[in-house]
Amino acid sequence: MITVSMFEKGSLWRLCLIFFLLAISLLCVLGLSTDASAGSLDAPAAATAPGSAMYTLEDIYQRLSVGTAGTKRAGAFTEPGAGPTAGTGHTLDDVMTTAPAVDAANGATAASVLNTKTFWGLTSGAWGLQTGTMANNGAFGLACGATNQAVTAGYYTGGTLTGDADLVVGNIKTGIDIFGVTGTFSKANTVSGGQTAAAAGQILTAYSAFVDGAEVQGSMPNNGAFGLTCAAAATSVPAGYYGAGALTSVGNLAAGNIKTGFTICGVAGTGGYLSPVVASGSWPNPRFTIKYCDSGALCPDTGSGVGATDCGAFNSSDDVVVDNLTGLMWTRDAHLNSTAVWATQYTYATTTINSGSGFCGYTDWRMSTRAELVSLIDDRYNTPAISNTAGTAQWSSGDPFVSVQSSQYWSSTDHSVDTANVAWYVNMTGISGVMSGNTKVTFSYYVWPVRGP
Repeated sequence: MITVSMFEKGSLWRLCLIFFLLAISLLCVLGLSTDASAGSLDAPAAATAPGSAMYTLEDIYQRLSVGTAGTKRAGAFTEPGAGPTAGTGHTLDDVMTTAPAVDAANGATAASVLNTKTFWGLTSGAWGLQTGTMANNGAFGLACGATNQAVTAGYYTGGTLTGDADLVVGNIKTGIDIFGVTGTFSKANTVSGGQTAAAAGQILTAYSAFVDGAEVQGSMPNNGAFGLTCAAAATSVPAGYYGAGALTSVGNLAAGNIKTGFTICGVAGTGGYLSPVVASGSWPNPRFTIKYCDSGALCPDTGSGVGATDCGAFNSSDDVVVDNLTGLMWTRDAHLNSTAVWATQYTYATTTINSGSGFCGYTDWRMSTRAELVSLIDDRYNTPAISNTAGTAQWSSGDPFVSVQSSQYWSSTDHSVDTANVAWYVNMTGISGVMSGNTKVTFSYYVWPVRGP
């Protein structure tokens, strides 16, 4: 049988009483119900067990007063040696006085507390721990304007209602009030410093403007869309206003179509030269003249005429041919270099062949233009479409050229469709179109160097 001393019985009774009072206090503080039931009056555990530990009345008061967490005893219950000192503890009245009370008039609601922030609701309809729903709209940033601007309800972290430095009396018409600023400006328009007041001829016809307070009717002619084309003679352009338009270009205005030494509308010609006989309307006879070369220079004239017999060694690939129709000088061999892309052939005709003493003593060879290549074409013949030396029959090897290819030859003339990437070529067959354009880096054609005249 278990026996309990009178002292232990008294302690257990006091412990149960404290527990009962604490339970009643909590029910009153939380307002869970107007009725309270004692529930089980049994101790949660033996007095000597840690499980019987409970918060004290002082813990509850401090939680309500300053938010202190409170602590429970860790070990077995120990009977105090003496009662509390007067004035050091708090009563249930103190607890109730400190506990929150319903405040229907001033208690915060979820809409009046910032979103995601928690608070203790004091209204009867939303008592206890609550979470705010007030929108957080960030920084405030609006500027005054001519129309009202909606401001979204919610919390703002601060910001600026932008002002306007021009909102001064001198910028507002006399008698007009804008945001509390009454204007004193009396003129319809003024001339700012350094400017000249507009005259009628500087204002488009059918329009008027106020200049220093007076209305001025415009008289500037409206000439419509701009549209002119370059010509040999100057074109008069009337004064006045012009709408959008164009200075018409001409597709054939390309360097290769203009005689060398002449510039048309800013385009310098590279189309070669024409001899005087063409200008006079006569046809030269013979059409071509062979100039023989030896050791990189023209053969000397011994008096019997410059010819193969005047050279120490004869090689037709070293010779040149003068076109008596155009005055141009061509390499006699039309196949000095194999087919290649445009850039390679351009380097050969302008650099490689001019290195050292050059070709036949000349160092000003170049890639022929489209017009120069076409000048060799004789429509009476094909494959190739070139005449003989006299100009009376179709070409044959050595009369006057050698190794003429019935194929395409690159020209130095850029194609207007894409001047950076496309160039003209001339087909010496004379069939299915004499000339056309192709991309410089894709196609491999021959090159026929020329100089002069």
